[in-house]
Amino acid sequence: MIKKKLIFGTQCLGSYLNEEESLSLLDQVYDFGVKRFDCAERYPFPEKNETFGLTEEIIGYWQKKNKVRRFILIDTKVTGRNFGEIKSVGGNRLLPKRIILAAEKSLKRLKTDYIDTFYIHWPDRFTNNFDRLYYSPTNDPKVIPLEAQFEAILKLKKSGKIRNFGISNESAWGLSKFQNLCRKNKINLYSQEEYSLINRKVEIAMKEIFIRDNIKFNAYSPLGGGLLTGKYFKNKKYGGRFNSIKNFKKKRGYLDKLDRSKKIFKYCKKNSISIAKLSFSFLFYQKFVNGIIFGLSSKEQFNEIKTILKKPIDKKFIREIIDI
Repeated sequence: MIKKKLIFGTQCLGSYLNEEESLSLLDQVYDFGVKRFDCAERYPFPEKNETFGLTEEIIGYWQKKNKVRRFILIDTKVTGRNFGEIKSVGGNRLLPKRIILAAEKSLKRLKTDYIDTFYIHWPDRFTNNFDRLYYSPTNDPKVIPLEAQFEAILKLKKSGKIRNFGISNESAWGLSKFQNLCRKNKINLYSQEEYSLINRKVEIAMKEIFIRDNIKFNAYSPLGGGLLTGKYFKNKKYGGRFNSIKNFKKKRGYLDKLDRSKKIFKYCKKNSISIAKLSFSFLFYQKFVNGIIFGLSSKEQFNEIKTILKKPIDKKFIREIIDI
């Protein structure tokens, strides 16, 4: 079943969902059979100083109360290079001491002795992530060396505070560099990137590395931030993140994704199939995809997802949709 690959992305716990709703949803997701939970120190989304770390606190309270820690996997992330807009992050660069401190604070909020996979949320350097198409090193002469960042990871690993290491929103160069460091030190490397029917950027350069180096790849935003539900072009005033968050459209290649999602929606309508089910099935059939990170902003969304995840769609539809 598709749900064997599912990872619950928790970034809406504590924002779109209040604490009571979040705890209830965690119960439902766990009972459904999802046992891996993805988080970050800066969640919930949209990020604010006053809610920094709240999602981790909710998960920590839930897992402790229900005594489920040994049955689940909890992943979290340290914030990458930033401009200090969220003061609680504690620094705008990935200095080794900040990486270690972030992990220790996350452990306290999560009420656990170890983090299953500890991610760098995005790089310390400016690169072509988050749908930037072009890369220029001229604006970024000073970076924290990857080797220095990894030394902090190594200390956390040796102390037993983390079990695996992951990188998110990286480039192919960064992926290769970190993989070499992990291989030398016998640490498993995980990677998270946006990947869906309307964003297949990882297939250009990173997919080959994932496969040949046996790196566990987890795809996030399987529904393209909501575009692969049809809600945005059925209702132009739909209050999703593309419409409600300043500059989000510009940062995430909205127009190209919208155009592609419209074509897919027409195909699905013609063939009487669910666009959401097609989107999840596409990822399910990709052998190099280790996990599918799905987020929820309401309990109603989970009921919809449970329905579409009962069985993947026939492979013939996946083959036909690839070239749209």
